[in-house]
Amino acid sequence: MKKILSLSLILMAFAIGVSAQVQVSGHVIDADNNEALIGATIIEKGTSNGTITDIDGNFSLKTQSESGTIIISFIGYLTQELEFSGATVLDVNMKADIAGLDEVVVVGYGTQKKSHLTGAISKVETEGMEQIPVARADEALIGKVSGVTIQTTDASAGAAPTIRVRGIGSITADASPLVVMDGVVVSSDYLGSIDMNDVESIEILKDAASAAIYGSRGGNGVIMITTKQGKEGKTKFSFDAYRGVKFTADYSDFFPTVAEWSQYVRDNNNGELTDKMTYVNLLGTETRWTDVMFDG
Repeated sequence: MKKILSLSLILMAFAIGVSAQVQVSGHVIDADNNEALIGATIIEKGTSNGTITDIDGNFSLKTQSESGTIIISFIGYLTQELEFSGATVLDVNMKADIAGLDEVVVVGYGTQKKSHLTGAISKVETEGMEQIPVARADEALIGKVSGVTIQTTDASAGAAPTIRVRGIGSITADASPLVVMDGVVVSSDYLGSIDMNDVESIEILKDAASAAIYGSRGGNGVIMITTKQGKEGKTKFSFDAYRGVKFTADYSDFFPTVAEWSQYVRDNNNGELTDKMTYVNLLGTETRWTDVMFDG
């Protein structure tokens, strides 16, 4: 009789425990853009009973009590506590925790707060720079970044300007900064083939700490250029162009005719023409040197 009574009590306790469990389910989304939050943590308050949201932001949790509170949390969002009573379906809108986020910069071996790198990294706003009529991307940086000197020292067309980041850091070796294009180290001459319309952003690493990822090659600073990439969405076409007009003054009135030049030679050569001037007179031609040096 005692065994039967004990078994009945155990079955009753088990039935009570089972009846106390309820199913709480729901959907977790970002309150700003209504996108599902994948991997948000759902915990029954006061217990270790929990689950996470699936790829669609849905969750289902069998609670240990018939009523109570569940805690919903996700990195970068404000934690929410919601009460439930019995089987419950919840729609959870998570708000971004803007005050709790510090803007960080990813470096080669970790992250640092951007406030710590303000003096070491300069980012150039490229909006409108594509309208600057220059042949090279580095020429568009002239006067745009503090601590960076860009000078044209070679008059040849398309020649690379001299770039110095925080002065000259070497006496005998090359003092030019390292140029990195989309993560690939390139020659500074490569900037002559880059169209500013294709440039997304330009960042200049100016001290040893920020350039340490590139080792000794970054000792003179690093110019990091990121080009524009394809973006999801509708196809867009854009067209940019500019034109300019150059002209030279007409100096034809300043050039003497063959007769005037011949008279000048006679006046200064005892009344005789030189052999060269004699040939010019025999040919009977006059050269318009402006037409020779300039088209049209």
